[in-house]
Amino acid sequence: MLILDTCGNSTILNVILFIKSILNIIFIIVPIVLVLLFTIDLAKNIFTNDENENQKNLKLGIKRIIYSVLIMFIPLLVKTFMEMIEGYSKVAFCYTKATETYVRELKAAEDEEYKVQQQKKLEERQKTSEEVAAEKKVAEEATKKAEKEAIKNMQEAAEKRDNIINDNHSTTAEKIATTAESLAWPSGTSKSTYKSKPYGDSTKLAKKYNVGGKLYDCGAFAQLVGRVALNSKKLPNPLGVLLDNKSSNKAMNNAVSKYGLKAIKWDGKMSSLKRGDFITYKKPGYTGDGHGQHAMVYLGTTKNGKPKVAEGNRGAHQYGHIKTQSAGKGQFNVNNYAYYYILRVK
Repeated sequence: MLILDTCGNSTILNVILFIKSILNIIFIIVPIVLVLLFTIDLAKNIFTNDENENQKNLKLGIKRIIYSVLIMFIPLLVKTFMEMIEGYSKVAFCYTKATETYVRELKAAEDEEYKVQQQKKLEERQKTSEEVAAEKKVAEEATKKAEKEAIKNMQEAAEKRDNIINDNHSTTAEKIATTAESLAWPSGTSKSTYKSKPYGDSTKLAKKYNVGGKLYDCGAFAQLVGRVALNSKKLPNPLGVLLDNKSSNKAMNNAVSKYGLKAIKWDGKMSSLKRGDFITYKKPGYTGDGHGQHAMVYLGTTKNGKPKVAEGNRGAHQYGHIKTQSAGKGQFNVNNYAYYYILRVK
């Protein structure tokens, strides 16, 4: 099979053709030369009288005739020898095909096949380029899709986180408000009643959460509400926070931040207040009891839009109770106070 493949190669056949040409020349030239030499030797014998020299030239001439015959019979001898070797027909096929016409035709066929192969390679490269471009496009689209999905997931996660934060804020703020409502005398209770004693379990809870001072003190009542709602025995008195840090919003925040609260300077707008806020304020230079300084828990508004709070009142000796006021008046008139802060769940 290898020999047949080799014989189908114009370059190999060209080499064989060259060898054949050399051999043909040898088979023709050598016998002629030997015959000429024999003729010369014979002529020498004719013109020479030396018997020994004539005998010598005769023997040499005979040898040359024999050599000429042998050389002419070499192709026949080679062929006979090759026939005795396995695979001769394949070798003979190559030797026979090594002609100028066949080699020329084979070279033309090889050139044509080369052109076809080059064209196929070019088409394959073009196809490969198109496939690469298509794959690149698919990859880019997949990347864009993945980026969009990632952004969407991030947005959803952020939204979920914000919802959780808002839910936690709403839940904690609502817990403060409901705790205040559970520890304060309900709205409509007579003053004589909430001046006489604390409401419900206020006294018991005050001992449990280490709330000092009288529960009719506004700061102590607000502190009790905060400690119960936040389940903390260390939450400071909201009014005390204001009195100790009123000159600096930063100081106010530092005092309550670790308890999950933040301090906001109130702008006087009712819409800025939220249910569950601790409200604290102080008039400038005020040092006595009453409404000059105060702390209370904002409970939202009534159906009529009036603000509702839960508070204690030290000056009037009133234990925690719920009351309503008019928006923008009295305790809700920010212009009446030098310091007015909201402590709100973060």
